[in-house]
Amino acid sequence: MTKQEEQWITGFAEGDGSVGVYHNNQPEVKFNQKERNVLDYISSIASGGHIYRHSPSDTYQMSYMGSHCMELLTIFSKHVVSEHFLQRLNYAPPFASLPLTTKHEPTLDWVIGFWDAEGTSQNARAGLHITIEQMQRDVLDTLQKLYKGGISRHKSMNSFQWRVYCTTARDLTTAILERSHNPTKTAQLHRHIEEYEQKALVREYIDKHHLTLETFTRTKEKPTPSSLHLDVGEGA
Repeated sequence: MTKQEEQWITGFAEGDGSVGVYHNNQPEVKFNQKERNVLDYISSIASGGHIYRHSPSDTYQMSYMGSHCMELLTIFSKHVVSEHFLQRLNYAPPFASLPLTTKHEPTLDWVIGFWDAEGTSQNARAGLHITIEQMQRDVLDTLQKLYKGGISRHKSMNSFQWRVYCTTARDLTTAILERSHNPTKTAQLHRHIEEYEQKALVREYIDKHHLTLETFTRTKEKPTPSSLHLDVGEGA
């Protein structure tokens, strides 16, 4: 496994994975997903896992148990970022004969893995943005320091959400599109970018012809999508 793959899988595990001690004091690493494709990718870079369908929740789960998860625990210990995952990780090593570890600074590949697990994209009225939601806030504070954006609390879901506009996080947005291993989420991001570009084209057309949105909707010959690209070089 390459260093970039190690960082990605650690970020993904901190989002949608778990570390624990189960049967006969054996350590176990689990991943949980609604779709199987990401788990198949993990299987391609980390052997020994078992993928099965969890019927009650209609999700796919992947489990590494005993000696099969030793490589993953060692990798996680080199790249762990969040306090919550660190605590779970340091609970398993005594049973796996591994030393305790400490938190690390997130790398770009770790962030992409974390987004692949817990992130999404939205094309709201205020603009196109990517988000990550978590029960614990500390890792979102770390992301905010790196990429700016804002953090809000969802009281009804007892969680925190970090949101950053793609116009602000240009490098992160580009990296996600190029290096994500979650095809469902990247397809959604591509679709939102196309929608954003079309809205930008409409605004440009309205301004150029001194129209209002109401008069534009009545225009018979509307502009077609052009090579207008999402300008992520300007601030939100």
